[in-house]
Amino acid sequence: MFTRRAFGWKVQRCAWLTLTLANGLLRADVPKRVVTALAPEAEEHVVVDNAVKLALSNYYAEVTQTLPVLGWRWLTKRRQNQSALVWLRHVLWPDIGALAAAYPSMRGVPPLRYLMHWIDLARDTLRASFGRDGRRLASCERTRMTLAAWLEAPAALRDRDRARARVFSVF
Repeated sequence: MFTRRAFGWKVQRCAWLTLTLANGLLRADVPKRVVTALAPEAEEHVVVDNAVKLALSNYYAEVTQTLPVLGWRWLTKRRQNQSALVWLRHVLWPDIGALAAAYPSMRGVPPLRYLMHWIDLARDTLRASFGRDGRRLASCERTRMTLAAWLEAPAALRDRDRARARVFSVF
């Protein structure tokens, strides 16, 4: 029932990764046949290793502390679903409400909010490009985006996984 529902909801990769991490990190008693039924076609050791690194790190807090302007924009789900050009436009020209919240002391002069935003954005970009912590966080972000892309693989890959799961449909 569990595996059938995971495939029906198209979250089998997420379920597989969650159960694999629960088994590996917490020594949870996860039935081997369930993990096998949900497993992707190829053995994904890199995916598991990257998920463990992200789960055991303080990445999300670090990225927003080290890169206060750019970090939040890295972590938004919207980034994965937009073209690079649209995402860049949102980074460079955020809505006025977001700027008002970020720069409350400049409420009388909205154009200065954009100027301050661009200065802070340039500072974060330099940190991410040249600073040791920034480069490490940029590498972690690439890993996180790769993991997210794998979890949300195109339907063709999910359908291939589904065909394999028919063998295990008794669960």
